Amino acid sequence: MKTISLLAMCTLCLCLTFATSVNANQIMNGSFEFGSYNNNGGGYSRLTPGSTAITNWVVGGNGLDWHIIDGGTAHFGRNGLNGSQYAVDLSLDYSPAGSISQTFATTPGTQYQLSFLLGAPQFDSAVNVSVAGLSQTFSLAGQSQYDFPWQKETLNFIASGSFSTLLFESVQGGYWGPVLDNVSVEAATNPVPEPSTMLLLGAGLISLVFWRRKKA
Repeated sequence: MKTISLLAMCTLCLCLTFATSVNANQIMNGSFEFGSYNNNGGGYSRLTPGSTAITNWVVGGNGLDWHIIDGGTAHFGRNGLNGSQYAVDLSLDYSPAGSISQTFATTPGTQYQLSFLLGAPQFDSAVNVSVAGLSQTFSLAGQSQYDFPWQKETLNFIASGSFSTLLFESVQGGYWGPVLDNVSVEAATNPVPEPSTMLLLGAGLISLVFWRRKKA
């Protein structure tokens, strides 16, 4: 019984030690909820290049619209997720060259996963995402103006420096879109060990059990 208890305890410790744990979101204000919102009466706030009205973010390109997407005053959408009331629309009056960026702390050599929600109210939309030397374009067919579905997108990257800059640039859109929300960057702090490492640890546990038996 003692041997079994010891083995169970060692197994539990092994699982806890090598379970993959995840850091908190490295992106600040990833749902665009905080900042100096100025409603123009149409359910959105128009931001020009260089604006920092959305806390922790910098607007670039031709500018963008910061939209209310929850409730009856929403210009489009009315489908905020998890209490999210706002989203960014990277098109500005049919000029789909808006962008938004944020620089955040990273650990060189660490693998991260970027995730975000992409929406395309009424018009086909596409956004180019750049981070840590990687660049990828994500596209979505146009959907309903008020109940368009959100599509979750992900991109894995390895940080090369102490800071990384995440950039979203619109490459296609109509009067609205692409629309972004719930941006997140997370990193695994305890990677799952290689199979050979697990075998060595398993052998060590077995040796420990036999040693306990012999001693008993």
